[in-house]
Amino acid sequence: MGTCTWTGSYKAAFVSGAPMGGVDTPLAQNTFPGQTADVAVSLVAPGVAGSYRGYWEFKNAFGTLFGIGSSASSAWWVDIRVSGTPFATPTPITQPATATPTSAPAATATPTSVSAPTATPTSVAASTWTPTPTGAPVATQTPTFTPTAVPPTATPTAVQVTPTPTLVASGWQLYQNTKYGFAFQIPPGSVVTSKFDNGGHVLLPFTSGTNLVEKYMDVTVAENASSCKSIYSNAMSQASAQTVTINGIQFLQETSTEGAAGNVYDWTGYSTFKGTTCISLSFVLHSNNPGVFPTPPPVYDKAAESAVFSTIMSTFGYQ
Repeated sequence: MGTCTWTGSYKAAFVSGAPMGGVDTPLAQNTFPGQTADVAVSLVAPGVAGSYRGYWEFKNAFGTLFGIGSSASSAWWVDIRVSGTPFATPTPITQPATATPTSAPAATATPTSVSAPTATPTSVAASTWTPTPTGAPVATQTPTFTPTAVPPTATPTAVQVTPTPTLVASGWQLYQNTKYGFAFQIPPGSVVTSKFDNGGHVLLPFTSGTNLVEKYMDVTVAENASSCKSIYSNAMSQASAQTVTINGIQFLQETSTEGAAGNVYDWTGYSTFKGTTCISLSFVLHSNNPGVFPTPPPVYDKAAESAVFSTIMSTFGYQ
């Protein structure tokens, strides 16, 4: 239910209780309003008898937890009851391996003696030669040469190639999507927390000691899209939009600022069609409202922190 699309940045997130090995697990695909999706979380039953319960909620693209129910505040849980005695670790039995040799000797091959034709070609820049066939090999044979003219330079066939992005600085990582054939680079210190065919989430480094909480980017891919916008673009965002061209590719660039419960989200999205597939890169600066602190921290430098967004986009290209 609702009006927003759940992208691969949405996750099933462990919140309390017994985790049983479970980790935050992203959706495997974009889920539009009215659709359903499965999320598979791998859990391991504890090895000690007892009752265990782990509580889970959802986590949206901004990292905010929400649950189920009319107020979206209730967690769901997983109950596991373990009984009985744990299996003993089996003692490995060492048994020497035996081999039964066969009496048949290894096969040997007797090469047939054949005198190969020899040729003493004259010095030619580029030539092909065809020996005159005979009924039986002979010790020597005069080859027939057919000189082939080789021009000093070859004129290549014109091929339209979209250049692969090159490193903008030492230490940058290559982020590739091989299914949809695009790539870009991310700066040193970035952490790819999720990556799949239709999306990905990357934590970007930022300057600490300010009210900036996190800086990240979301990659989304939607096939057969009727429109192509950032996942954060909706009727309530009131984003400003313009068309920009980067590496010969036209993008819809959107920017907006949104807030919720003392949190501020400044985001910039770049979206483009590749055929009927929408590829979108959205960058987010998540900060706290300084007014919620008894002693407000320094306000982060928005221009400095967002400068890397255009640098990342300058490395975007098709493969």
